[in-house]
Amino acid sequence: LAYHPTIAQASQSLVVATSQLHESWAGYGPTVDASAGYSKSSATTSEDLSSGTTKDSYSASLNLDLTLFDFGRTPASARAAMERRIAAVESLRAARTSVAYGVRSAFLGLGKAQELCQVAEGAVRQYREHLDQVKAFAEVGRRIRYDVTKSEVDLGNAELDLITARSDQSNARAALNRSLGLAEEPGYRIAATVSEEFAGAVNDLMAKAREHHPELSVLRAQERAASASVDRAIADLYPNLGISAQYGGNGSDLPLAWNWSAGMHGALSLFTSWM
Repeated sequence: LAYHPTIAQASQSLVVATSQLHESWAGYGPTVDASAGYSKSSATTSEDLSSGTTKDSYSASLNLDLTLFDFGRTPASARAAMERRIAAVESLRAARTSVAYGVRSAFLGLGKAQELCQVAEGAVRQYREHLDQVKAFAEVGRRIRYDVTKSEVDLGNAELDLITARSDQSNARAALNRSLGLAEEPGYRIAATVSEEFAGAVNDLMAKAREHHPELSVLRAQERAASASVDRAIADLYPNLGISAQYGGNGSDLPLAWNWSAGMHGALSLFTSWM
């Protein structure tokens, strides 16, 4: 849960969604800009090409812009960002659940493969002992050659089953390593586990799963985010009303002459393209 790459990716997606939510909240506040500049220019004219006169120019300003009303554009953007963050939270929970399920499933798979491998090893020992007995009986005339051949075939099949069981055990171990997010084989050993019993009727468990399953929660959050995006698109059809203020000064020498201005503004997109 701490280092699995799937969970790390989901965690970073949550960080991005949280940053986008904070960015959407910024639409409720003002925008403040400050600027300053200095320039030097020549003032040569066609009548006096050799004057070499230069002029300094200074400027500084402080601007404030605040949206008063945008017909729900900012609230819709914030609501969509909030739902996307909820979807990211549920995606992280789904990733954790999926990793935990994968580890448990792979753990039980490896335990099953180990038990089958032990059964196959026991079968090989039994068939080998049986073959030795049949050969001993055949030497004293109590068994025929067919019995020896059949015992050899049975032993060969048991050895083949053992090879398959060991291969399945190796595959199950690799599956567990992959589900754990391990890049190398650490050489661990697993112990037997007791299966858990879940109390409750099947319908009650299914209802609980539908209510709390993270992937379903992700889809519901994405649906709400899509609805908010539609509201945002509709709000774009209406004008944007706001106020702006400026305090600044400019001149060819210091100190500057400072002035201020303030006013209301409105903007409406009349035409962008045919698409």
